[in-house]
Amino acid sequence: MGNHQRPSILLQVETRRKSSRINVLRGRGVRSLMAEIDAIERLEKARDRWAEQEEREECDEEERAFGKWFDEVQYEADAAMAQAGFHRHKGQWRRKRK
Repeated sequence: MGNHQRPSILLQVETRRKSSRINVLRGRGVRSLMAEIDAIERLEKARDRWAEQEEREECDEEERAFGKWFDEVQYEADAAMAQAGFHRHKGQWRRKRK
């Protein structure tokens, strides 16, 4: 979004991309109101990005804790299988020969 000076008229140009460029021109009275609306929209988007980042960080922390717990359980299960006389062959548990 930018301001363009034309002879005796100050216009605000908003460019949106869809399939091609579309310019929307606004005059002086609307310019300040639209600038305030744009500023509010930018703040709302920033707030939403911040909230999403916080949520991602919280989920990552929970995922790390779950991964640590799962690794501990997997270690205990592997130890129990080895104690029962099994071994791993290509990722599969097999009973040891006697």
